[in-house]
Amino acid sequence: MAIKYFTAWACSNRWTSVLLASSELLWLVYLCNDILSCITQQYTSYYSIKSMVLVWYLVSILTSLKPHNYEATINRTCTYINMDFGLECTSAYVEIGSWNQVKLHSAIVLSSVIVMGVLEYILQPRLRPINIPSLLPNSTSYYILDFTNWKQGGHMYLDRASAFLAGPVSIRLNRLVFYPLYPQITLQYKEPWFAKAISLHNTD
Repeated sequence: MAIKYFTAWACSNRWTSVLLASSELLWLVYLCNDILSCITQQYTSYYSIKSMVLVWYLVSILTSLKPHNYEATINRTCTYINMDFGLECTSAYVEIGSWNQVKLHSAIVLSSVIVMGVLEYILQPRLRPINIPSLLPNSTSYYILDFTNWKQGGHMYLDRASAFLAGPVSIRLNRLVFYPLYPQITLQYKEPWFAKAISLHNTD
């Protein structure tokens, strides 16, 4: 019986596939920004989106110029222990992805985040620090969310959907909103969106 052997390479991808595949790295950019937000602080909201765009652009260009290849090999080999129960055969070998590509893309992500963070600091060296008197939001939400229109009576408020992503999980029951610490009574507010928000209790 003749044994066939061949190797195949992937063809160039369409630009839509390249953009979609390149966007898969953005979760790693978000993770890096999340971890570094406690260091970059008030600069986080300014450079984070720029670092995402930069990574998406660089990886898209790199993938277009040098598409990812896969290697498939057909080389049937069989072994047996007992002929009465049949043979155990390996017919093919397929290799998708590359550890070198993983290291390259990780380096692009990390360097883009660092470069954009440093560049933002150089452009705005005296950016005013953010002061939110609450320990409930996580670091990323603390520095990225805009609380300009969410202040009333000396308290900070946050809509329940954003609060869920920021850390606090709330449950609404009639006029009570339960979440970590204690229940909050829904009162009359000047703006309608405050009625469906939770109060970020002050640490002052």
